[in-house]
Amino acid sequence: MEEKHSPDQQNPDAETPIIVATQKRNWSSYIKEFIMLFLAVFCGFLAENYRTYLSERSQEKQYLTSMVEELIQDTTMFNIEIQYIKENMKKADTLIDLLVSPDIRLYGSDVYYLGRTVSRNNALVIHNKTIQQMTNSGGFRMIQSRNLSNEILAYYNSLVFIEHLHNVEREEVSKYRELAISVFHPKTFDAVVKPDNSIIRPSGNPALLSYKPEQLIPIAGMLAYIKGARKTLSINYLQMKADAIKLIQLLKKEISE
Repeated sequence: MEEKHSPDQQNPDAETPIIVATQKRNWSSYIKEFIMLFLAVFCGFLAENYRTYLSERSQEKQYLTSMVEELIQDTTMFNIEIQYIKENMKKADTLIDLLVSPDIRLYGSDVYYLGRTVSRNNALVIHNKTIQQMTNSGGFRMIQSRNLSNEILAYYNSLVFIEHLHNVEREEVSKYRELAISVFHPKTFDAVVKPDNSIIRPSGNPALLSYKPEQLIPIAGMLAYIKGARKTLSINYLQMKADAIKLIQLLKKEISE
């Protein structure tokens, strides 16, 4: 006998359609998502910028600390050079007096000692390794203070004029030496220099090659020019020393902030 199925009975094997209810989103939800995304990106950007700032600030302080150390060395060099010039100028004064004195023949030992000594000069060594590194690597842009940047540039730019003064002095010393070889005996002039390159007074009373005033007075005159050049150098060394001390104070203030 056949079984009859009512039309209301469901076949268990038949697929049942699934109905998913969807809710319509309004514009405010999209705006909220956009703002959250924007804030996340923006905050990441700020964080990266802050990390870069901290890194550059740390590098800036390292540069400035190194520059302070070099400037302290510079002030020591200026003190040495100023004292050397002062002593050298006194010797030049004495030699000028002897060269124009009618009693010059009595002071042969002093004349040879001073004649060799006054033509020597010291080479000023400025410690500028840090400023060169900053310039070559672009590190100079890390300095936050415009006033400090200007002071640093002014200090190191003044070295150009110092080098010019050194060139003037070298030229005048060269002219002095050209005149000196006409009156100083080369054997005696060489003997006053010790193996360690220091200068001593020769024994006895060694004679000059000539005592003619027309040869001695030009030498004395050239010594006066050398004195003038060295006096100008000394004045500029004093100014650079003052500038270095001022710059050290500015750098230390910037480092401590």
